Amino acid sequence: MERLISQEECEETRAGVTPLLNSTGRNSFEGERTQRVYSVLDKTRACDRLIDHPRILALLDRLLLPNSLLSQLQVININAGESGQLLHPDAGFYPLPRPRPPLSAATVWAIDPFTEENGATVVLPSSHRWDDERRPGDDDQRVAATMPPGACVFFIGTLWHGGGANRSDHNRLAVTAQYCEPWLRPQEAFTLSTPVSPPGLSPKTSAACSATASTRRSSERSTECTPSACWKPPPPDRSSRWPTAVVRATLPAAECRHRRLPGPFGYQQIPRFYPVPILAISKLQRPSTWHGSQQ
Repeated sequence: MERLISQEECEETRAGVTPLLNSTGRNSFEGERTQRVYSVLDKTRACDRLIDHPRILALLDRLLLPNSLLSQLQVININAGESGQLLHPDAGFYPLPRPRPPLSAATVWAIDPFTEENGATVVLPSSHRWDDERRPGDDDQRVAATMPPGACVFFIGTLWHGGGANRSDHNRLAVTAQYCEPWLRPQEAFTLSTPVSPPGLSPKTSAACSATASTRRSSERSTECTPSACWKPPPPDRSSRWPTAVVRATLPAAECRHRRLPGPFGYQQIPRFYPVPILAISKLQRPSTWHGSQQ
């Protein structure tokens, strides 16, 4: 999908994430000449427009259940001389048999031009239909997702892909966001990586956020909204056989509150990250014991 954001927006994103690029990857999968930024929402708001772009949300609405979650956000800068990444599916850590309906989806946004020479993402068409035993082979078709700045490639989590080799003299900057079903565990623990006061707020707004967070109480069985309260799971609800869900959200109004709300089969319906990403995560608090008896 081309021309989703303008060249000016690409440059604004670049300016926001470039100061965060420092060390290279810890292993060959991350890339020994690739710089990655994790916990992006804790460090900059420059990528917000990519997370909740209307075209992306429309695709997610067709693909996943309502209230799908942001699973992770990452900045990837492939430096010159980097080798190709090991091919992989993003949803491989979910222990469910393949092929299966989509449980997650990913976007890769081109901030720099994506070419076959500078490490454009390589995808294997139709590989999302493979079973658990199938692995990429030399005879499988590989397609480089070449695209101009401001474009985005969108694919489901079971598609095999990987970063290409950068044989050029220039770096290749990209932002990738992944999403998952509302009942799945996201890859990134936003309850730990995102502060009560988001980055980029004015001092006045930040102070108001802190004051609100320290005094506000919700009407649905909540406690004082402080960082320790937001990150501490409440005791299990022993009146129900289902797990309860803990929700923490950073809202556009810079409010922070958490509630214990039962949901169907223990899964809480999370507010949509729109128009500003709502950093929400559902953390299951399971009953202390599960037991049964044989008759």
